Amino acid sequence: MTELEKLMYRILGTISSADTPIVFKGALIKNLVLAEHDYNEIYRETTDIDCNWIGKPPSMNILVDTLNQSLGNLQNKYYAVAKREYGEKKSAGVNIIEKNTISVLSSNYIFRRTKDMIDVYSLANCVEIQTKEIFDIYVKTKRELQAFDAFLNRVPELEHAYNKLTGVEGKPDFKIIYSYLNIFLNPFIQKDYNNKIWENKKELWRNLL
Repeated sequence: MTELEKLMYRILGTISSADTPIVFKGALIKNLVLAEHDYNEIYRETTDIDCNWIGKPPSMNILVDTLNQSLGNLQNKYYAVAKREYGEKKSAGVNIIEKNTISVLSSNYIFRRTKDMIDVYSLANCVEIQTKEIFDIYVKTKRELQAFDAFLNRVPELEHAYNKLTGVEGKPDFKIIYSYLNIFLNPFIQKDYNNKIWENKKELWRNLL
């Protein structure tokens, strides 16, 4: 079992304990059933949690709010954000994000966790993000954004650490991901608390009233 799968089982168990109207399915549940019956001949690794809402599905806002409330003690470390809206023959998608990710990018820990660069890059390409939501999380969790000194001023060392990162299929070239994140992280680097929304197709922040 991978570390990601262990985390997904923790999230699954926490949401189940909260009596959220969700029934889980897919590879995580199948693997659990097989393990309980000591059947180890076949094992399929998975990277997501599949589930159905019991009854009429709620709006995306309610769905995300419900999942965040259902995370219980895990709310200290993770939060849910909408990834994909409902549509005809299209299920909703939600990402569970580690709250400390941007904090890592603002500190010297970035050299040891360059995977967080990929996580932020991937999410920014598909998830609606508002700066206020992220700043509010830092206030609630009493986390502090550092000066992004390593990200801004130690680029050759960062590139070396990033290029050593293995096990990531489709890993972007460092220059591509660095250029993208340099724009995306700007409001957090500048401590600009005016609420903005990220427009991933245009790769820019737009001010919100």
